[in-house]
Amino acid sequence: MSQHFDNKSSAILDLYFLLNNNKYVSLEYLKQRYGRGERSVLRYVKGLENFINASERELDEHADLSKIDYLRHKGAYTLVSPQVDDHTAALLSMLIQIKSLTPYLSKETIEFVKSTYKTHNIKQHYIHAFMKDFEMDQEVFPLHLLEIQEMINNNVKMSVTYYDEVGNEITERGITPIRISYQYYHFYLHYFYKGEVNTLKMIDIIQVKQYGMKEAEREFDTKSKLILEIDASYFQTFKEENPVIKREYLRLPNGNYKIAVNMTEEDVYFLCYRVFPRVKILEPVEYVNSFKNKMKGLYMMYEESE
Repeated sequence: MSQHFDNKSSAILDLYFLLNNNKYVSLEYLKQRYGRGERSVLRYVKGLENFINASERELDEHADLSKIDYLRHKGAYTLVSPQVDDHTAALLSMLIQIKSLTPYLSKETIEFVKSTYKTHNIKQHYIHAFMKDFEMDQEVFPLHLLEIQEMINNNVKMSVTYYDEVGNEITERGITPIRISYQYYHFYLHYFYKGEVNTLKMIDIIQVKQYGMKEAEREFDTKSKLILEIDASYFQTFKEENPVIKREYLRLPNGNYKIAVNMTEEDVYFLCYRVFPRVKILEPVEYVNSFKNKMKGLYMMYEESE
């Protein structure tokens, strides 16, 4: 089953990550992963090789250039790069993953990357060439990031004070923090409060404190349960990335999974669009109808503009 990639560039970044983390990557696997034929995969390979070589020439016009070789006896590609050692490849792979999520790097992250150069003997000029594609993130680094993550790890409830959309201070006590995510170029706290799952932009948080000494509930029901159908090929990834209500999954006749999750309406709409067609809303019916109406409205907007 192929995975979803928004465009050729995202597929090439993914290929770069695969080749940096695996000695061999089979052609058949790439065809299946991208849902493309051999010629398309070859174009991705050539595009990636050109990208790598351009960076190498920028650093040293006489440098030995990297190659992506196809080994017929293995039916696989391998990256042969005289410029990169294991530590540099590991750091480059991490940056590639970050690049697939955001065009921004915080000042703190940039300083951390630079701090690894001496301790791990990183080929810094090679990393610098890739980091040029990032922009400096002007948003303040979330002050309560570690504090909230510790409460999530310790499974405790918390109180949170934050600014609402009009600038008023709001305090909610006894919330259950579920997870922290990074989407739409911002950090968000997902939490359970009064029967609902809510999302709060972390830059708006003023203060957080532990609430009481009791453990937070590990499994809880929302007022309107959100039930999804997850494609079997995406199920493991989905479990790792999203807050599942219960570790009990119903296997459907078509091989997919029916599962209950703690997600906001906005989050599930975004997910269904981003990984289409691997996630489908089953319940509640008002979410299904709302999502269909939004998609119809989007379709009509582009139809009318033609």
